[in-house]
Amino acid sequence: MLDIKSDGERKVIEKLHDQKHLKPLGDPNNGWDVKYARELDMTNDAWLFKSRDWMARRGFTQVLPVRGEDGAWTQERKGPGSVAGVPDELPPGGEYWVAASASYYESRGYEKREGAIKDEPRTWYIHSEDLALVNQKGSRFSEDHFRIFPGAQYTALYEGRMVHNFEHAQKAYVGGEGRKTIWKDIELEDKRLASRVFVTLEETGEPGPYRLGFCDVTGATNERTTLAALVSPASLAGNAVPTLTSPDIKQTLVVTAIMNSFVFDSLARLRVSTHLNWTYASALTLPMASSLPETTVREITERVLRLSCTTPELAPYWNEVFPDDPWSYDSAERDPWERATLRAELDAIVAEAYGLSVPEYARILTTFPLLDRNFESLPGDLFLTEGDDSTPEDRKIEAPDGVWDAKPRSFITRDFALLTYIRRQKQPIPERLDDWFRDEVGLDSEGPLSRFRVGEVKDLEAREEEAKKLGAVPYVPTTRG
Repeated sequence: MLDIKSDGERKVIEKLHDQKHLKPLGDPNNGWDVKYARELDMTNDAWLFKSRDWMARRGFTQVLPVRGEDGAWTQERKGPGSVAGVPDELPPGGEYWVAASASYYESRGYEKREGAIKDEPRTWYIHSEDLALVNQKGSRFSEDHFRIFPGAQYTALYEGRMVHNFEHAQKAYVGGEGRKTIWKDIELEDKRLASRVFVTLEETGEPGPYRLGFCDVTGATNERTTLAALVSPASLAGNAVPTLTSPDIKQTLVVTAIMNSFVFDSLARLRVSTHLNWTYASALTLPMASSLPETTVREITERVLRLSCTTPELAPYWNEVFPDDPWSYDSAERDPWERATLRAELDAIVAEAYGLSVPEYARILTTFPLLDRNFESLPGDLFLTEGDDSTPEDRKIEAPDGVWDAKPRSFITRDFALLTYIRRQKQPIPERLDDWFRDEVGLDSEGPLSRFRVGEVKDLEAREEEAKKLGAVPYVPTTRG
């Protein structure tokens, strides 16, 4: 969290609030036509959620994306087979489930029901076992819990673990419920939507055309506080992933970039504790839409699409912007270093749009102390945390402001993002980074306000090269375990 102890820090914060071209996200005069929504409540709307096990026992066909040895992607179907009456042509992507035909359910004795859903006439079916549950004395279920719409597609429900910076499929559901739920990271080459539960738009209605979702559950001291991503037009989100919807695709893409930037994130860290709800998010400033030239908008939209469109569910975004170059699995950038370059460029573009100088941006970057913990540090690079008498002697630093535990730490993301902005601003590359932070940023790495120490490699460009040799990759989230 930004530690407001010096004039330099106060000036950066004031600048991010007082410039005329910056307005809060919730200000109707900011030019961004975005509408906030909490789409489905994980408790009150739980009756809409369908599990894999229930659908497998009710004649549904599971559609899974399969990547072959040649790298090509196909679809695999698991279910009753041809008797289910599922069409040969189905939308690409997955995982999703498709209900069987009306004739399938009628021939197997399912109860038929008719009525209006969202003011539209609909037909649905209910299995006898589910009806028995409904009719039990004191049952908490109603028939609405078990409706099957023949031929309907049941798509992934977004939950918080699935969303990260420019990632709508960060994790896949493995098993368990509640606090024992298990999720696993999905590699870039194998991105797919793999949620815990599924819903159908037949019951919920269509979401807006262009949407981003962001994690509500977060923290000011997390590795990153603001996590935002484009979300599928065919899927809805739970309350832990509120959405911003716009009729303008470019606005959605640009706001996604801004919310994922270090600058916007630093503002969030000043306000939030455990939740980034609309009360907080709407108060965070961003550049007005009119302040961004069309060339800047184009720079942003192209990069956001290359980062985001990793699965077929996001193909509509790509195809809207690039109609002459239809989406394929090769459209998304999947190389980690190339993705890092795109993200650093986006961060630099946004910092420039906020009107920050290079030293001011450097100050912002030092307020994210938990990055890059999975990587080997450069020789002598250290990060200081509060220590005590139990701190090992080889890591203990005693200073006037207390005892510190100095642990080796990689700073590849900070260094890479800073170097990218310096190049964009056509400024000299620091040969001695510690002196530059002291003289230009006003943050002495040996002083009481700094918690990082620059080691033996001091030239900023050399630091990037040496960290790369050690296997470090910028912008890669720290994994647990």
